[in-house]
Parts: sequence; structure tokens; C-alpha cells
Amino acid sequence: MLSNDLREISRKYPDYLEKVSRNYTWNFFFILIDSATFSFALAFLSVDTILPYFISHLTDAKIWVGVVSSLYFWGYYFPQIIGAYFVNVNPLRKWTIFWITIAERVGLLMIALLVQFHHLFTPFETLTLFLVFYAIFAITNGLIGPAYNDFISKSINRHRGIFYGATNAVSGLIGLGASLLIQQMLNRYAFPVNLQILFWIAFASSFINPFLIANFREVPYPVHRQVESAREFIRKIPETLIKYPVFSKFLVIRALIGLGLMANSFFAIYAVKEFNLSEGVLGIYTMIILLTQSALGVIWGHIGDRFGFKLVYILMTGLLGVQALIALTAHQAWWFYFVPFCIGGVYGATRVSDANIIFEIAPPEETSRFLGLSNTLLSPVLAVAPLIGGMLVDRASYSALFAVDLTIVILSIVITIIWLPEPRKHSVNDVDKGVQTL
Repeated sequence: MLSNDLREISRKYPDYLEKVSRNYTWNFFFILIDSATFSFALAFLSVDTILPYFISHLTDAKIWVGVVSSLYFWGYYFPQIIGAYFVNVNPLRKWTIFWITIAERVGLLMIALLVQFHHLFTPFETLTLFLVFYAIFAITNGLIGPAYNDFISKSINRHRGIFYGATNAVSGLIGLGASLLIQQMLNRYAFPVNLQILFWIAFASSFINPFLIANFREVPYPVHRQVESAREFIRKIPETLIKYPVFSKFLVIRALIGLGLMANSFFAIYAVKEFNLSEGVLGIYTMIILLTQSALGVIWGHIGDRFGFKLVYILMTGLLGVQALIALTAHQAWWFYFVPFCIGGVYGATRVSDANIIFEIAPPEETSRFLGLSNTLLSPVLAVAPLIGGMLVDRASYSALFAVDLTIVILSIVITIIWLPEPRKHSVNDVDKGVQTL
């Protein structure tokens, strides 16, 4: 089924669509390799394995593990409305993406330097500086989001689910090498040398991306919009939520699913502590996450293209429930190898579905606005979730965290099935009218 925005573009701007189609294969390749290469660098700063390990060497308070996860979500999601504002009236996206990518590497460099010279600071000073530098990285990473995904929505004008699935597949294969290297470094070297090596590799490998982005081919979108003031841009937020009720329902459900991620940063450190596992198991966990994200990403893409992305959200939320249930009932260490399998499946699903469902809800000329708005409005929930997880562990137990997580996930599945419409079954004009039939 053709998504709403592409039907609209085909009807209004067939010449533009034809020009974009000429660059389809070229952009497919360069975007795919860019995403996969960056995934390689990110594997060395995994918020589910590596960063909790790093924080555990600086403090015993588990709340700080939640703070790091929260900081990533705040930094990545909240600034996207700002990124959307600056690109919404611009018919081009490529060079905005390029320069923010350069700025993003500053945060990675500061993290690598901090870990290299951490002996010059107290643990609390190291933790504080790390949070500052990680925030710089997360914020710049978030600012790219609306421009990057809008570029994809215009450049990848067919088989988007397959595209995101292929991206996950290649990312997983490249990530396999990263995870094997992580395992080797963690087993061969003690802290902090192991992380010094890993963070410098992350910084060095990330500099491939600007060269790939410079080779993107872009056709200016034919709609020239008037420049809006920041006040006007913000003023339209309530109007947008009222006018597009499917979008509002999606935000509520996606927020509930985001709460279900509260335990993700705690599974690995719980398993290491509970079963006295070696630190090298973090590399294995990272490998399983990346490989599962790769393999299931292809499946999610096929399901989304064929049946719609609502079904992907239902199945993904089921995996969240499975991982919480395993954590509650596991009595042997090998059970926990299924947890990173579920985590990878969830991440693969969100990478495939989050942007695609917005593409189908938003008018084509408003894609950046909707992408930025959705991520910014979701950021408080996504940021608070790991903080709640950390507080539950510190004040109660890991079991309490996993039980609360499972309850939220079950509620999310039920509401998604009953309340969320399938956007693809309605035209953009239906959405414009508020989808009165729903």
C-alpha cells in the first residue's frame, strides 16, 4: 500500500517525484551506509550496556544510570522542535544535516578526552563533566532528526519499510564487528583503559559520516513556505494536535510504549551482578542487540509495508513484555540472553516505524514540523522513564522495576489495539478533516 504522503506528492507534484526517483538508488545506498556507519560508532556508547558499566565505576547509586538514559532521551528528542523550526521553511535539508553532524563530533571528542584524562578529576567531577559532554552529543544528534528524516521521506519514495529494514540489517552486520571488539577490549583490558580505547574508536569512526552526507543528492521541494516567527510556529502546536486526532492518539500510545522502556538500561547490570558474570558479557549483549535489531528490522519493514505500522507497534510492545517477564522469572544466567534479543527487536521496530507512521499522518510539506513536534512532545516521558527505573531499584528492588514495567507494557498493548487507527486506511484529506469517521 502506498503511504498517504506519497499519494499526495504524486497527485500534486509529479515532475518533482520523477526527479527524486532518478536519485533513488544513489541516495538509498549513501543513506544506508551513513546510518550503518554511525550505528557502528554508537555501539561503543551503548546506553544499555557500555554507559551503565562506565557509570558503575563512578558511583554505586543506580539513579545515575537512569540519569544518563534520561539525558539521552531529553537531548535527542526535546530539541527536535527547534530543528524542525529551522528547516521547515527551507526547501533543502542536506547541508543542515552536514553541519550539525560536524558539531555532533565535538561532544564525542570531549567524551573521549574526559575518559582519557579522568585521573585528573574526582569521580563526581568526572560524572558531572561526562553528563555535560554527553548532553552536547545528544542534543546535536537530536537536532539532526527532523531534517534527516524529512530528507529520507522525500528521497526514499517507495519501499520505505524495506529501506529501514535494510538499514537495520547492514547496521547489525557492521555492529557485529563493533560488539566483538567491545567484548575483546573489556576482557583484555581493565577499566579505564578498555573504555579509553572504545571511546576513541567511536570518535574516529564517526568522521566517516560527513563525507557520506556530502554525497547525498537532493531535489528542492517545490513548495515555498513563508518564514514563520518562532512564536507563530509554537502557537500552531495545539492547532495541529486538534486538527489531526490520529496524530494525537499516536503520541499518547507512543508515550505509553516509551514508559515501557524504563528497564532497558538495567537488565545488563542486573544480570552481571545477579549471576556474577564477567564484564565481557556486555559485549555479547551488545552483539545480540545489534544482530536482532538487524534481523528483525527487515521483518518489521516488510510487515509495515504490507500491513501497516500499527501492527509493528503491537508486536514490538509484546517483546517489551517478554523481556520484563524473563527478568522477573529467570533463575539461570542463560535466560538473560533472550533479553537483549527482545531489546534489539524493539529498537529495530522503533527505527522502522516511528518515522514511517509520521510520514503517513503528516501532509508532505509539513513532515519536518510533525517529526519535530512528535519527538519533542514525547521527550518528557522518554526522559522520565529511566529515572523512574533508577528510583525503583534504589528504593525498592530490581524485581519491583520489572513488575511495574510489565504492567505498563500490558496496558500499552491493550490501548494500541483498541484506540490507535491505521493511518494508511485514510487519505491526507481525511486526516485534514479530523478523520470524523473514527
